[in-house]
Amino acid sequence: EEMLDIYSQFSIKCDHWAIGVSLTRGGVFGSYEAGEEPIPMLQNHTKLITADKVLAYVAQYSAKRTKEFKKQLEGYDERDIGHSMDQWYDALSDKLQEMDGDEVNYPHTSVSVFMTVSINRMFKKIGSAKIQNFIIGWFIITAYVIFTQFDKEKSENHVVVGVIGMFLVLLANVSGFCFISLIGIKHNHVTIQALPFLALGLGVDDMFLLLHYYKGVPDKTRPTPHVISDLFRLAGVSITLTSFCNAFAFFSGIVIPIPALRDLLASAGIIVIFNYTTMLLAFPALLAWEVDRDRKALESKPDGWMPTPCVRYGPQQLIEEYFSPFMQSFNVRITIAVISIVVFVLSVVLLSTAFPLTFGFKLSDLTPRGSFLAKGFNDYEDHFMSQRTTHDMITTSIDLPANQLNLERTAADIKASRWHSTDVDKSTSWLGWTYKYASQTEGLLNYEYPEVKLPNITGVTVNESLFYTVFHNWRNPVKGGLLSIASQSTDNFGFKWGMDSFLPDNLLMMTRTEYSLNMRVLKTPEDWLQHTEDFHDLMEKHLGKGNAFPEPSGMYLQMEEFSSLKEFFWIAFFLAAFVIFICALIIPVSIKGAALISFTAITSTMEVAAILMMLGLSFSSLVAVVLLMSMGISVEFSAHVIAGFETTPGDRQTRLHHAISHTFVPVCEGGVSSFLSFMLMGLSVYPYIVKYFFLVFLIVIIVGLIHGLLFLPALIGLIGSHDPADEEPDPHASRGSIFGRKISIKPVKEDPIVPVPNPLSGKPKETTEN
Repeated sequence: EEMLDIYSQFSIKCDHWAIGVSLTRGGVFGSYEAGEEPIPMLQNHTKLITADKVLAYVAQYSAKRTKEFKKQLEGYDERDIGHSMDQWYDALSDKLQEMDGDEVNYPHTSVSVFMTVSINRMFKKIGSAKIQNFIIGWFIITAYVIFTQFDKEKSENHVVVGVIGMFLVLLANVSGFCFISLIGIKHNHVTIQALPFLALGLGVDDMFLLLHYYKGVPDKTRPTPHVISDLFRLAGVSITLTSFCNAFAFFSGIVIPIPALRDLLASAGIIVIFNYTTMLLAFPALLAWEVDRDRKALESKPDGWMPTPCVRYGPQQLIEEYFSPFMQSFNVRITIAVISIVVFVLSVVLLSTAFPLTFGFKLSDLTPRGSFLAKGFNDYEDHFMSQRTTHDMITTSIDLPANQLNLERTAADIKASRWHSTDVDKSTSWLGWTYKYASQTEGLLNYEYPEVKLPNITGVTVNESLFYTVFHNWRNPVKGGLLSIASQSTDNFGFKWGMDSFLPDNLLMMTRTEYSLNMRVLKTPEDWLQHTEDFHDLMEKHLGKGNAFPEPSGMYLQMEEFSSLKEFFWIAFFLAAFVIFICALIIPVSIKGAALISFTAITSTMEVAAILMMLGLSFSSLVAVVLLMSMGISVEFSAHVIAGFETTPGDRQTRLHHAISHTFVPVCEGGVSSFLSFMLMGLSVYPYIVKYFFLVFLIVIIVGLIHGLLFLPALIGLIGSHDPADEEPDPHASRGSIFGRKISIKPVKEDPIVPVPNPLSGKPKETTEN
């Protein structure tokens, strides 16, 4: 009887929900009086599940099972109960899906489900670490390393060192994540889904560059420290430049006032530092072992042995024989440079006019593609959220007794706005109930305000000195009587001494005032943004800046985030560009080279942003983070080229040829390995992951490669450093050949003369090496 009594109290609310939500859709749930059969408003709706029948079943079932259920809970902790709830939600969804496809018992009837916990459950599933995908990606990249490093000639086969290097990259990533957890940075669904794959791709890039330069180091029969020293004279600038620019570009995101995004960018910077440290300290030791192995392979050759000449048209040969001469043409360089600048200007114009950074997000992107749950999310957005909903205005840090009329004025302006729902009853606010209680006693209310004639404003207030006495007496069941029942709406207020105190000194630190929203006019993110700005203006007009605001939850939270996100995004964007410029100067490269690296990062990121907006992706906190990351990633494709250009002696043409022939292959290999690292994201059943991770990173890599392999070489071929003095040979420099080209390596100090076996003559030779 008790449960049926509770049901009778709540059945009206449930009926209202069932009818009111679908009112403008033609009464999909059916229009009926309690206890009657539903009257279908649509043809062929022969069986409908009505809200009263569902709740009656729940009430009867609950009454029967309550005691047994409580007994079963004994000895279980929160995790056990949560797991049981997840199982129950899954079972409920499966049953409703079965009903949705049952044309025999429920013909022509569509059933959808959207639970209050659906969004949190989806984020939990999306954020669960897909360790199997990461492992598969690691094996795919390892296979690519084997493919690129294999050679029939033993002294040129670097498969073993490449595979061990992949384990070092994995160790660096795991160590970085452990350090992130150690310093207290929390992981979220974005960190778990994107960062491991990004870290893997960035770590492999530096390894590819070192292996590529190692193949070209001259005379590997020299002592091992000399070979490694020459290797890092050639490649050290590149990997240091890219790593520092990457890390500090990510660290520039600390200006974003959103902790989850700030933590993600900080985590990415930490991972880059760990990868760089591994490549700088651990990988050289591995290469030293490779030098010894190669020397033994050469020493095993018979006297007079020479490599068999052969023509292999791999990427390196194609670049040196075809692409490098192609880029030497002035007309080609000027054409590419003009096209690139036009594309950049067009991207800026599009972002400013036709395709601005537009905020938005579809809940259905969180659900598996084509699933029953996705249907529920879509129906929730299209039907439930298209009617009306309620929200709270929060007030803090104001003198409530002195601002009673201002609260009423604010509420009146909200009700008069086009954003307020006009098809609901005007409910009495907590302040109105306080006035009703005060009206029972003579002398507590003031009536002399002229606003009494204005709609929605009573024009009465409680005497300021007695405000808290009246308010708490109304709340007190002993003094407030039946009127105190309405004070339940104040249970979630912020009281100085807690809600159980009814003394006058128990001041209100925070209040809530409910209002209804007309969801029929809130269809787009632009509508929500305009609505939020209008409400902020109304509240600031009457109550002062920062004293009142819509409760920061749901769409309001996203709007608040977005309103500040764009501002802080552009601050972080230009800060990252400046940091990249400073890092490039310190490493060092010339001012012109540092400016080109920074400019390339800016242009590539702006073009990526324009492409994303043209593809219909919305600007969100995740896209902002990925765009900031793309600035760091773009350095991978440009800094190597600049470093190869500026560390080479000679005129501009000679430097351009060296930069192209020495960096293009590892840059391409790095781009391919980065793609392979996150390729499996494209197979995800979640549109959220495909759209905001796979697609975005793919565009970043494609745009970065185009800039690094075409736009930047064209620019440095036109305006890069050109010092005729570089053409004069250094009389104290020894000369070696890298990829068939002579370069100068200046000695740091003169080492003692040591005999080194000569594999070509079988006799030791005496030489002074660097």
